[in-house]
Amino acid sequence: MAEIYVPINYSNVKDIIPVGEDITYSTLCKAIQDEAGSLKFWKTHLLMTEKGIAFTKPGKKKKDPPKLIYVDWTRVTFVFKDGFYIDMSKNYPMSKYDFERVQIRIKSDRTYETKDKFKKRLEEFPRRFFPYVLEKKKFFLQSQDSSFLTEKQRDLQEGTISGMEKFYRRRPKTFLGN
Repeated sequence: MAEIYVPINYSNVKDIIPVGEDITYSTLCKAIQDEAGSLKFWKTHLLMTEKGIAFTKPGKKKKDPPKLIYVDWTRVTFVFKDGFYIDMSKNYPMSKYDFERVQIRIKSDRTYETKDKFKKRLEEFPRRFFPYVLEKKKFFLQSQDSSFLTEKQRDLQEGTISGMEKFYRRRPKTFLGN
């Protein structure tokens, strides 16, 4: 079932969604990225599908148009209470020392959602997406798509999954709804 909190046509992000993929989530977000020691903040329209996440990133210069980005779910490295981290490395799957990540935090637009509804959505967000991200990461490691991974890269990905599971088990009320 699709969860649309901001209209899908709010921006042109839908243009980068691959043909045949259904949009399951639409929201506004605040994105943060560390670029050469300085933090870069921007507001983005975020769309999620069964296979990936689409959003915008500002161009290098102010006059440059925003860059449309689509990444698969395996690039999500961490889910937290109101968002997640996405690995944007050129050499994905990342090595421990070569990664660039974007932090995505869910935002509300009062035009489309009340304060109370947004608060409830924030409570449900980690419970909904944590199991989904883990499932996608595990499936990727077991599929043919991961055959190119070196043993070290595979160990790193398995360590990420194990670390995420351990972290979330310690916070069952927030992430598992218990």
